[in-house]
Amino acid sequence: NKDLTRNASDNKDRESTERTSRENGPVTVELLEALRDGDHEAYKTVYLHYRGPIENFLYKLLRSREEAEEIAQHVFMTLWERRAELDPSKNIRTLLYTIARNAVVNLFKRQRVFEKYQKMQHFLCVQTDSGMNLHGKCCIEPVMKTCRCWSGCHRIINKMQQVCRK
Repeated sequence: NKDLTRNASDNKDRESTERTSRENGPVTVELLEALRDGDHEAYKTVYLHYRGPIENFLYKLLRSREEAEEIAQHVFMTLWERRAELDPSKNIRTLLYTIARNAVVNLFKRQRVFEKYQKMQHFLCVQTDSGMNLHGKCCIEPVMKTCRCWSGCHRIINKMQQVCRK
């Protein structure tokens, strides 16, 4: 019975190692150890193996090649910066996709904050009828967008401070 248990345990370990090898491709535990120790060639191997799949994953989420490439760069920069924390026994693919997903979530959060700020600026410009935001900068475009007719826009523009007139 002990032999059967040991064989089953050995088989599970071997299957786990084989599965990790298949998932990581040419990325081995030894390569990840070298990356953790700061080996540039190991980093290059990981980068070349995963850059394409990571960019495609990001593109599916963002629908922008530029943003996908920018965030992919962030993913691999983060990997390099945090290489000392790397656990070579764990799946590097999971780590990279987690970093990528978190970067997209953070991007969406920043975009929501920016949109709220833009709406607030728009509201303040319209409310003051001065065409100036809180920072004293001209904001004629939001004012123009709220005008329903030319005479209303003309009235607002005439009220605007001289600095904003063009």
